Amino acid sequence: MNKVLIFEKIKSKFEIKKKSKKYFTDIEKIEKSYFKNFWSYNQILSHFISSNSHNLYIKLGDKIISYCLCIANDEFIEILKIVTIQNHRGRGFAISLLDKVEEFGINNSLKRVCLEVDETNNSAINLYKKKGFRIDGLRKKYYRNSNTNAVLMSKNI
Repeated sequence: MNKVLIFEKIKSKFEIKKKSKKYFTDIEKIEKSYFKNFWSYNQILSHFISSNSHNLYIKLGDKIISYCLCIANDEFIEILKIVTIQNHRGRGFAISLLDKVEEFGINNSLKRVCLEVDETNNSAINLYKKKGFRIDGLRKKYYRNSNTNAVLMSKNI
């Protein structure tokens, strides 16, 4: 099976109905498995139809194995969620997603890519540093369910 990298924007609820809702269910399952503060199915759908959302996912066969949910404005693109399921980590999927987000930013004359990450997620922080992100600050006790801090990171593009 080949990996498929898809970068798409869904513009209406009608378009979501045309898509396989299985993908949104896949994302919801991954959310619940990997994030303490996970998004519900309805939050995921709302994000996908938001006018400034930009979303990337990687499929293996017909199953999503990695995704990146972003939101953009006139100056920067912010990564809201990025994850690769456990048994597919270490294969460069997250790096591919980060590269595509950066490419999108450059192609749309944006100045930065921003994100926040739980301070306990050392593997993600190290990956972002490897990709040239710098620590900008800290949001104290940001995550309600764990009472941990959020590390704010960005990269000029």
